[in-house]
Amino acid sequence: MRYPLAVTIIGYCLLLLACGVEPERFPVTKRNSPALGAIRSLDSVGAAIDAFRLEEALRTARRIRPRVEARADSLPDTLRARLYQYLAELHTLHSAHFDSITFFTRSAEELIPTDAPVLLRARQLYVRSLGRTAYDRTWVDVMMTADHGLQLLEEHALTDRLLYGKLLIARGIGGKKHADDLPSAVDRQEQYGKSIEFVRRAVDVSAGINRAWQRYAWVELGFLAMRMDEPQAVIRQTVDTIGALDPTASSADSLYVLAYYHFYGDRPELAYTLATELADGGPHFNYGYTSGADYIRYQAALQMGNYDIAVRDSKASAGHFGCCPVDQLLGTKRPCPSPRGCANYMTGHANVRMQRYAAEHDARDLDTAFLLSQWALDQYELNFRNEQEESALNVLQVLGQRMLNTSLEAAYATAVRDPAPPRHDALFRTMERGKALLLELDLREGLADAANARIVRDLRERRTEMQELKDRYLREGRLPLTDLAGYQQVSGEYERLSASLAPEAGSLLTRYARSDDHYPTVDQVQSKLGDRRALLEFAESGSSILGLYVDADTVMSYRVDSRRVDSLARRYTAALRMSVVHSADTAGYYAVASDLHRTLLGPIAGAVRKREELLIAGSPLLQDLPLSALMDGPDRYLLDRLMIRYIPSWRVELQHEERRRQFAGGASPRLAVWTHPQLTHYFFGLNDYLGTRGRADFLPPSTDLAEAAGADIIHLSVHARGNSARLHDNYLYFSPSDSLNGIAIGQQPLGARLVVLAACSTARGYANPGEGTFSLQRSFHVAGVPDVVSSVYDIPAGATAAMLKVFYRELFAGKAVESALQTARVSMRSGENGARYTMPGYWAGLIIG
Repeated sequence: MRYPLAVTIIGYCLLLLACGVEPERFPVTKRNSPALGAIRSLDSVGAAIDAFRLEEALRTARRIRPRVEARADSLPDTLRARLYQYLAELHTLHSAHFDSITFFTRSAEELIPTDAPVLLRARQLYVRSLGRTAYDRTWVDVMMTADHGLQLLEEHALTDRLLYGKLLIARGIGGKKHADDLPSAVDRQEQYGKSIEFVRRAVDVSAGINRAWQRYAWVELGFLAMRMDEPQAVIRQTVDTIGALDPTASSADSLYVLAYYHFYGDRPELAYTLATELADGGPHFNYGYTSGADYIRYQAALQMGNYDIAVRDSKASAGHFGCCPVDQLLGTKRPCPSPRGCANYMTGHANVRMQRYAAEHDARDLDTAFLLSQWALDQYELNFRNEQEESALNVLQVLGQRMLNTSLEAAYATAVRDPAPPRHDALFRTMERGKALLLELDLREGLADAANARIVRDLRERRTEMQELKDRYLREGRLPLTDLAGYQQVSGEYERLSASLAPEAGSLLTRYARSDDHYPTVDQVQSKLGDRRALLEFAESGSSILGLYVDADTVMSYRVDSRRVDSLARRYTAALRMSVVHSADTAGYYAVASDLHRTLLGPIAGAVRKREELLIAGSPLLQDLPLSALMDGPDRYLLDRLMIRYIPSWRVELQHEERRRQFAGGASPRLAVWTHPQLTHYFFGLNDYLGTRGRADFLPPSTDLAEAAGADIIHLSVHARGNSARLHDNYLYFSPSDSLNGIAIGQQPLGARLVVLAACSTARGYANPGEGTFSLQRSFHVAGVPDVVSSVYDIPAGATAAMLKVFYRELFAGKAVESALQTARVSMRSGENGARYTMPGYWAGLIIG
């Protein structure tokens, strides 16, 4: 039947209104009216998603995409945006082709004007939160983006829409993932509780709209409940409700929840049975059900000690994902292409092989684990989708640690069996990959050429703005709609700037870290060290700390028990603090200091005795240990014969050496000096000395470090706080009313060659196991300063002033920074500044790094 054109126009306008598109933007004519077929198909995609007929929706969306794109010139941009939004959502629910999620999300983003209809903008925030969950792993970003969408719908009284329920689920998932990484168990439980409330609200919203989406919300609620201290009641309610909602379609959902519940509850036999039933019931639209069943099966088999089944199932899991077969991957023939995520699957299989090797000692398992883990390590940086700090830290926290721990264990076991140089190269490369990737990126950005320098500055400014808004959001629990919109704007600017610096595939971090000369060999390290210096790298793996020692003549790896080191370290730091008390137990101090020396450095004691300086790239467990006060005999400190410099990683130290060369020679240094008013009494003598011996500018209590422009040395006698429990909770206090956060310090383009922090705990901070310690010392490194004198505990002000006077005397006489600090420590230990300052608690706290 043919309809008059007027009727067609009216019908089309109604369709556009239903889509949330303003009809006046797309005048309908006889020429473009055939596009109505594509619009009707697009409506059918939306209806299928709302009804949870996801296979049908994805099939239809893929079919109509070429038609819609072919008519791009005659269709409104917002219509194509809606198609891309559906495709992004469907690929997320499919748990496959994660690159497509980001592609379609960004494609939609480019087509949506700022004044687009509310539902279109809210749906874009929804798919953006999905992409950041599946791809970027930026959990706080997910929470803020979902909150933005929720507030947008609330402002327009649209809380009865299914989209509102979806955004509630996204907000709950983001909160759950964020809580997983919190160091405090109390904080985790509190955040899980808040996230559960969001998902419960989603259950209520979807209850009156669609039972299938309500079932989906219950599945997410079940997974959240597993993280609570008492999950049993919620899990039972979840399974019962899922079954009641749709007995025929819900068995996979129930099996998925129950399999994980029993797996986490250490009931491997039952978990394996349920996971097998789930796998046999496939294929599932949600590939996460298949991959989850595979993971549970081989992990449960490991728990039961059935290594052969674990090897079989982990290999099958990689095959299901589309990875190149293990035998072909390790063979001499060119391997088949593998999806990006295969590094994680191969790491899982390598871990299974390592566990079977530990139990059965078959060398073939070790060889396979070593080769697979090294192959996976070569793909390591591809896990970093962008260089946002939150994204990178979350990757390091979960995927990175899993990959690095397996590679460390395989490389160490192989090096012990065969200590040839290539084996130690593999161990060294693995250790280096787990240290200071983000810091190195910051330093490389600082060396950007003139053409990119402005972009780098803008990137850092946007990064700081984003982090400050995230910190506010976490502190306050909610931000106004205008602030959330501002965050999305800054985030978009950041992504565009980043893309302009790294137009090829991958992030800036990926590009830097995968450069050909990025990871030197042990031979190259030995050549660089020369005869005077040695390098000692530590890395934590499970219940062990692995050490790799390198000097001109020796390469040695060894293992120590991290639990023993942790126990001794606690006693050692307590003894150091007590040593400033006149009644200190010197015999007790010697006992613990010598015991820790034997445990941590005993295997290399003979080799390191031949060197003058030891470079130490530590691990989180060792972040606040001043090793110079360890003892290897009565009244014999490590300080007496060895200079110690702490480095974030060997790669970063090479960057710092390049920076130091720029300062070689020249006139006497110019100093910029700040002193907190409450500390003037302690540092009056030191300031007087600096004023008479150097070109010193004494600056008023202000947080504007730009006043130090042109200074070679920045000296700060101030109060400070370094919080090891919370990221970026580090501050310098210039006066009772002026403070400066570590993030802000890192954004300052400082030209100094040395910063001296005469303040408490400035080398301490939140320790990420794959990146290092986020301390005030690190902030000054980010700002471009190669050498920072800082403290690993709260140091006595009077002793610090006395020691730094000797330090500057030696520095002005031409000594290197580490040598000047060594002489200052020795002068304190020898009693040059009075007998009371000979105890290690007075002089061990200041370190050079």
